[in-house]
Amino acid sequence: MSDESIRTPNSLVLVVKKVWQFKGMFLATLLTLVTVSILVKLGFWQMSRGIEKDQLENDLANRRNQSAIVFSEFESINNLMTNRNNVVDFVGQKVHLTVLPTNSALVYLLDNQTLNGQVGYVGYQILETSLNQNRILLLVDLGFVKASKQRDELPIIKVINTETDLVGRLYRKSKNPLSPELGIEDTRPARIQNLDIEALANTMTLPLYPMVLQPQNLESWPHEFIWVPANMSSDKHFGYSVQWFVMAIVLTVIMTTVGWKSYRKWNKR
Repeated sequence: MSDESIRTPNSLVLVVKKVWQFKGMFLATLLTLVTVSILVKLGFWQMSRGIEKDQLENDLANRRNQSAIVFSEFESINNLMTNRNNVVDFVGQKVHLTVLPTNSALVYLLDNQTLNGQVGYVGYQILETSLNQNRILLLVDLGFVKASKQRDELPIIKVINTETDLVGRLYRKSKNPLSPELGIEDTRPARIQNLDIEALANTMTLPLYPMVLQPQNLESWPHEFIWVPANMSSDKHFGYSVQWFVMAIVLTVIMTTVGWKSYRKWNKR
């Protein structure tokens, strides 16, 4: 057997040993690539959300000075009953309509709401109105009410109990991604954890409009209204986007530096 045939297996074994000794670097590189990929995706996701919120903020600014439109005659609003993907296009839209109390008092208290440092509820009442010559149900914001000290003691909230002409603005609350369920409790009024309009609609005999009306013309109303059309501003989304991108860059630089030093050390062996 020649000396060359002997040296070749020995060289291969040596290379395999070195690669095996350096397995930690390969695993670290793979983990870094996966982590950086996730961070970059999060950055682009926050950026896209920021662009959406920036458009929404501009639309809200434009609608703030617009006059109220007649709810039952505005064709685009009518179309929301069949195409609910365009809800965001009408956040802040002012409308004028007449509402009637339903036969049963359908009132809900949205839990864990805050106003001026106080914890409480936002009340909602389901009322009847007319849209495209059909009777439908509409959620009407009743305002904020402070919570009682005892969890099982619900506050009293004023409701609309007569036919009323309302002028108000439309909105829709975002769901809590950590707890998206309606979370309705068997209380009077019913306490809920999320304002899930679709879940409420499944329990109604008439169609339920996919947005909420916050009245602006109720005189001497005892409850203050909270206006938060977007749960996070565009600036915050862009700020989080920058943070994710910076984290991706920093991690890449750190792991590249560590990997290069490890490679040079390994190559000298």
